[in-house]
Amino acid sequence: MFKTQSLLPLAILATLLTFGSCKKDDHNHSEGEVITTLKLTFKEKTTGVAQTFSFADKDGVGGANPTQDAIVLPDGANYELTLQVLDESGAAAKDITPEVIAEGEAHQFFFTNSAVGALVNVKYEDKDAKGNPIGQRNTVSTIRAGKGKFRVSLRHEPNKSAAGVKDGQMTNAGGETDIEADFDISVI
Repeated sequence: MFKTQSLLPLAILATLLTFGSCKKDDHNHSEGEVITTLKLTFKEKTTGVAQTFSFADKDGVGGANPTQDAIVLPDGANYELTLQVLDESGAAAKDITPEVIAEGEAHQFFFTNSAVGALVNVKYEDKDAKGNPIGQRNTVSTIRAGKGKFRVSLRHEPNKSAAGVKDGQMTNAGGETDIEADFDISVI
């Protein structure tokens, strides 16, 4: 008579081999990836003069206060805006930007708050493999003098087909925030 107890060691061995051979999916950068720094470079289209403004929280939430620049731009100017995200939590900075671009279908930058549409207009200039915006490269036009807030948010796995998301509206985007910073902005 055949006993089921003799199959138990084989079942355990098969289970161990199956789970032991699985590899971690390294595609999702959010697992274990740290983004501490956001850099915005505004390159004036006529003169080619570039200005970079940064937000950095190198020790993460709850530690020392982040450092942050205030943005100052002249009225009536047009810029190429590029964004860079970094992990500066260790001894050497790691540029995360190429990974965000490579995984463009799973990322989108959003530009919101009081300055957007009132002091500046932002237009996406890059697309992921499906033709949806990423927002790492943009055109910015200053439209009137004033002061306000300019929020930059990087969302991981937003729903790019939700209403308004392709146009930069974050309300229906969902997903998780990888980094977000509110910059004081003055258009003079």
